[in-house]
Amino acid sequence: MPQLYQAEWCPFSHRVRAKLTELGVPYEAINVPAEGEERTEVKKLTGNTAIPVLVDGEEVISDSSAIISCLEENYASVKPEEDARLQQEELSPTISNGVLLPFNEALECTREALQGAGLKPLGELDLAPELKREGPLTVLLALEQELAEQVVDVNPGAASLGPLQIAVYEQNGQVHVSAIKPEKTVAPVRNSEVSSSGHELQERLIKLIESFNREN
Repeated sequence: MPQLYQAEWCPFSHRVRAKLTELGVPYEAINVPAEGEERTEVKKLTGNTAIPVLVDGEEVISDSSAIISCLEENYASVKPEEDARLQQEELSPTISNGVLLPFNEALECTREALQGAGLKPLGELDLAPELKREGPLTVLLALEQELAEQVVDVNPGAASLGPLQIAVYEQNGQVHVSAIKPEKTVAPVRNSEVSSSGHELQERLIKLIESFNREN
């Protein structure tokens, strides 16, 4: 499986991730430190600390344009509609899923699921009246203690990036549960440990949100 040495906050890494997703290529994302002098593994591979770097078998490619050209040459896209959907998911700032529940039940299930996952509830915002929406829209705020502490340790001024934001809403007769991707939320902190924790939490949220329909 190709390995991509990258950073969530890096726009050149984002280009390569989007291309990998577009082509349907499974890969391992390896988040690197924000400081170049700490990227010892990248330097061993390429002789410098620039990212992104793609390792595909014995091939080591740096520079996002070169990586994209190589990917297009080596991996043919055979399902354009599916690739477009995957690329849209990669670029989207949210994890979202339609649920087969009425709004109030979906809201309660979300509350219980967050607490069951060890996330501390911080409050709820009923935004439908403020936004003049016909359908209900509630945003739940929750805290993952470790990630929030890591963010504050690196930059106290970025504390507002720590809490999770999960929206439960109804649109066109369908109830949705949608969460802002933690990995993207904390990307501006530019710290490898924070990015790694954000990625782990994001994977947990994906499983949690996808589980609603399986359980009901």
